[in-house]
Amino acid sequence: MSTELSTLNKTYGDEDFDRFYAVSRYLIQVGQLHTAEVILKGLTAVRPDKALGWLGRCYLHAFQAEFEELLDAARQGLKAEPRDVGLRIFLIIGLFALGDIAAAGTELGEVGELLELSPPEDAAVYRLYKSQLARYQNQR
Repeated sequence: MSTELSTLNKTYGDEDFDRFYAVSRYLIQVGQLHTAEVILKGLTAVRPDKALGWLGRCYLHAFQAEFEELLDAARQGLKAEPRDVGLRIFLIIGLFALGDIAAAGTELGEVGELLELSPPEDAAVYRLYKSQLARYQNQR
């Protein structure tokens, strides 16, 4: 890690990181995609070990229909947090979009197991999983 990134990492704590993430999500929602992308790239450069920044990049790439980039961000995030259901669902979305139905099905099985072990607090996550499962079943 460069000296500048190391300094930023020591200067900003987890609460700051979470605030920047929240701002980037808001910017995506209001259409300020370039600014959100700059923030998210900064977050993942400073803290590549924190899955939340990668999750934000997945959200941005899905919004822009950039599915190769979506897959890359999801895979990077899963290196930081292998059990993150949100990242896995974004991975599934990217795999479907690029036509890799078999890999998407495998990931759906993994997510199903994770959800059985630990149901999500956010019902939207479960609904998104169910929608991707239905998508898979309709494509077989």
